[in-house]
Amino acid sequence: MHTSYYPCNYSKDINAFFASRQAAAKTLTLFLESNMDCQELAVINSSKQTYIFFAQAIISFLTLIVAFAIGRKQNLINSRLVDLNFQISPEVTQDIHNINIKNNGKGNIYLNGVTWYENGITLMEENPYLITPSSSYHVPTDIIKNAIEKLPNNEKYSFSFDLYITDEHKSKFTVKNIINIEKQDFSTIIKCQTNDIRRIKKWENEKITKCFWPVAWRRPKL
Repeated sequence: MHTSYYPCNYSKDINAFFASRQAAAKTLTLFLESNMDCQELAVINSSKQTYIFFAQAIISFLTLIVAFAIGRKQNLINSRLVDLNFQISPEVTQDIHNINIKNNGKGNIYLNGVTWYENGITLMEENPYLITPSSSYHVPTDIIKNAIEKLPNNEKYSFSFDLYITDEHKSKFTVKNIINIEKQDFSTIIKCQTNDIRRIKKWENEKITKCFWPVAWRRPKL
C-alpha cells in the first residue's frame, strides 16, 4: 500500500492566525473608537442643549423684567393722566373767627398744618384732617379778630399764612394765602386771596407736631 504524505507549513498557519487576530483587534479598536466618538458627540450635544436651555431661560427672564418695567411705566403715565383730573383745588376764605377751606377738587385732600406769619407760629396736626370733595373745614383762629380790633379807622393791614395739604397720593402742597383788612368809616372789609399752590417734596416745618385744633374741634382718633 502506497501512502502519500503532504508537508505541513506550520509557519504559514501561525502567521495567518496572528494576522486574523490582529484584524479582529483592529476591528474591535475601531468599533470602540467609533463608540467613544458617539458618546462624546452625545455629551457635546447634551451640553449644547443645556446651554441653549439656559440661554432661553435668561432671555425669557430679561424679557419679563423689561415687560414689567414697561408696564410699570405705563401705569405711572396713566396715573399721572388721571391726576390731571384730580388736581387739588382748595378754596380758602375767612370770617372773623375762622379760616375756611373748601375742597373744590375731585379727590380727597388732607389738611396737615398751618403757618401764621402774623406771629411766626407753625402748627402741624399729628393726624391730618380729611376734607372730601365739595366739603369744607374751618380752622379757628383769633388772629383776624385781634387785627381788626387793633386796626385804626381808615387804615389797611395785611398778613400771610400757609396751609400744608396732601392729596390721596401723599403728594405735598403748600397753599400760600394773604388776608387784607381795611377799615373805612368804621366798616371793616376783609378779603382772603390765594397767591400760590405749590407742590413740594418736603415742608420745612413738618417735624412740628402740635395740634392747632381745639380739643372740641378735633375729630376722634380711629
